[in-house]
Amino acid sequence: MNHRNRHVSPPRDESGSALILTLWILVTLSLISVGFAHRTRLDLKATGYQVAHLRAHYLARAAVYRGMIAIQADDLNRKTAGYDAYNEEWSIHKPFSDEGMFGEEDGVDLENETFDYDIIDESGKINVNRVTEEMLKSVDGLSLPAARAILRRRNGFDGVLGTEDDEPFESLAELRSLSEISETAWEGREGGMRETVGLKDILTVYGGDRVNINTASEVVLAAFPDLRRSLADDIVEYRSGGDGELGTKDDRPFKEMKHVNKVGDVELSQQSILSRYGSVDSMAFTVIGTATQNDGNVVARVYATFEKKSRYGTFQLAAWRES
Repeated sequence: MNHRNRHVSPPRDESGSALILTLWILVTLSLISVGFAHRTRLDLKATGYQVAHLRAHYLARAAVYRGMIAIQADDLNRKTAGYDAYNEEWSIHKPFSDEGMFGEEDGVDLENETFDYDIIDESGKINVNRVTEEMLKSVDGLSLPAARAILRRRNGFDGVLGTEDDEPFESLAELRSLSEISETAWEGREGGMRETVGLKDILTVYGGDRVNINTASEVVLAAFPDLRRSLADDIVEYRSGGDGELGTKDDRPFKEMKHVNKVGDVELSQQSILSRYGSVDSMAFTVIGTATQNDGNVVARVYATFEKKSRYGTFQLAAWRES
């Protein structure tokens, strides 16, 4: 019997199943591709953020170094070396990004990124590690139990400041951790009849044992034991110049302690108090470098405190913090 070779087609349901399986595979691969594409976009976005943050980080560092140069330059300037005030160039300056040190040729986009520094005079505050017990107990807003807790900690077991067992505070965070200091006392109270300045704005752990009367706030000056409050007010008013604002060109800083007599007749007893607790120069500064990227969406800050151990010493790095 003759048999004719025939092409036998697979059953219809078999070919349909194969097609459906193929389509599902394509759908799955498409979904995987979409997932990869989304992940790639996220990775690129994250990488872009990391690059922007890294750029901001190093620009903030550069701003800190620029601020330190300004402090050192003032310290070496014969005309201003003997005193420090907020109307000097280290405090009043044009933005670092506008100085022309960086430009497009350096890869810096000045339209979308900024970098600058601010300087805080730590000697315009009260150094809890060096201040006398009498003055510490005179600080407005610092309770007597809190003052005693500070003294116990910093003076060590023998209770005497300036001996080997002293345990000074190394940061404001350590000071804030004392249970005797309340949140309200630390942060201050705004508005109303009972508005107060927070301890975080008037206390420090850096600098010497005297306060710079050119940069100290009225609250800090009022903590000088037995100093007339009216004299503290007169000092603040005089040094602020005609516009009444500290940190402008018309300020009238005291270049020597004896110049405090310019505010009016100051009794010898009051002059003695000012000389004991005050000075006209500074032993510590904190430089805050700030940089932004991507129209301000990425911000980096660096905080650096520089301190010198003696009036004629050189500034050394005391603390460094980045955020």
